[in-house]
This record gives sequence, structure tokens and C-alpha cells, in this order.
Amino acid sequence: MKKIALALLLGSVCFSSVLLATPAAIPATSGSAKQPTIEQIKQSAENGDSAAQFLLGELYFKGSGVSQDSSMAAQWFIKAGDQGNSDAQFRLGTMYVNGFGVRRDYDKAMLWYEQAAQKGDTRAETNMAMMYAQGLGVAQDVKKAAFWFRKAAQGGNVIAQFNIGQMYSVGSGVDVDHEKAVFWFRKAAKQRDAKSQDRLGVMYSEGKGVSKSLRQAYAWLATAVYSGNKESHKLQDKIAAQLDEEELQQAKQLADNYIKTYGFTQS
Repeated sequence: MKKIALALLLGSVCFSSVLLATPAAIPATSGSAKQPTIEQIKQSAENGDSAAQFLLGELYFKGSGVSQDSSMAAQWFIKAGDQGNSDAQFRLGTMYVNGFGVRRDYDKAMLWYEQAAQKGDTRAETNMAMMYAQGLGVAQDVKKAAFWFRKAAQGGNVIAQFNIGQMYSVGSGVDVDHEKAVFWFRKAAKQRDAKSQDRLGVMYSEGKGVSKSLRQAYAWLATAVYSGNKESHKLQDKIAAQLDEEELQQAKQLADNYIKTYGFTQS
């Protein structure tokens, strides 16, 4: 069995969180903003409302208000997915990848991801890229992996932005292009992605795709450490040793600004 991990791209096919869809057909109660009951959601789902079907699947998957039942969750996701609900289609793709409530089936996973991707779901596009990178359910094809990572990255997906940056930095599925790598690392770094902040710091320290700047390198590496990438402190310390006192104070001030703006705090 193939391990679901991308050593090169430092990513994985995962069950990403999504916003719960609000069932459109659930009747309002006395003009109040009360949340619908489980019975209301079930009734709306049984009447064919795809948003309610997706929500009911979520509740079964998480065991929220009902007994946890991945198999039942999959059944409701299938009903919603068949009606074109992209959240359900994404969920089904990931359930088939991982074998949650269904028998693991990479071919079916890809089919559901493709349907969600057609509607612009960047999570599905990202996981499709990962599957192409590993050859899960499809022939391994790093060029197609790069295509889908780039598409998802353009849609704002931070995981895809980091991965396409990695691909440009090493020339996997695309020609080596350090400027494009820096472009995507910066996009993801500004979304508080610690790995991208680390890579951006490395690029500044080496002058690849950007003018060399130890001050910028120090600041981004400090931000990466704050955001959870503890290994970044090693290069950060080496850079600090190369700066004089005034330069180090400037680098620390810049780091404070970046941390306030782009630092990730675990809630």
C-alpha cells in the first residue's frame, strides 16, 4: 500500500476542514435566529436539499448531535454530491482516499475530486495535485501535479502555494524558476504559513529569486519560528552572527513587524 505523503513536497492528502453549509430549505422558526434541530435537518435532507444532506453528513462524521457514523456520513455526502454539492464531493474524495466510512478507492476519490475541482474547489484541486504527484488512482505525473497546484494556488489555497513554490525551487514538473518560487512562498507566508516563511527566509539568505538580504532573511525566519517552524532558528542564529549590532536591531524590528502581521498563533 502506498504511503499517503509527499516527501518532496512536504504535503499530505488530508481531511481538510470546511465551513458547514447552512441548509437552505429549513424553515425559520418565529423569525428567530435559532439553529435548526437535528430533526429539521434530517427532514430537509430527506426532502432532497443538498445543503442539508451535506450538513447531516458532517454531523454523522463528527458525531455532533448524533452517534458518530462514518458510513452514514458517506451515504449523505453521496446524496449531496450527486446533486453537485462541491463540499460533499470534496469530503467524499477524501473519505475514499483514507477509507473513512467506505472502502479505500483512489479511483473513486479522484472522480469526486474532479467534480469538486470543476466548481473551483481549491482543496480538491490541491489533493488532486498530490495524487498526481504520487500516482494514487492515476498515472504518476508531476507536470499535472504542478498544473493543479498552480491552479489551486491562484485560487488562494495556502498549501498549494507552498507546494508550487517548492516545485519551482527544485524544478519538479516545471522548470526551475526561483523568482516564481519566491512569488508563491511570499503569497503563502503572508497567509501565516510557517514552512513558506522559512523557505522565503532561505531564499533571501541565498539571494535566489530575490536580492540577497540578511535582514529580510532574519525577519522571515524569526516569523517562521514564531509560527511554529522551530527548526528555522538554526539559520536565523547563523544570520544573526553575520550582522553587526545596528543591522541586527534593524532585523529584529522588521521581524517584530512581520510577526505582528503574519505570525501564526495557535488558537
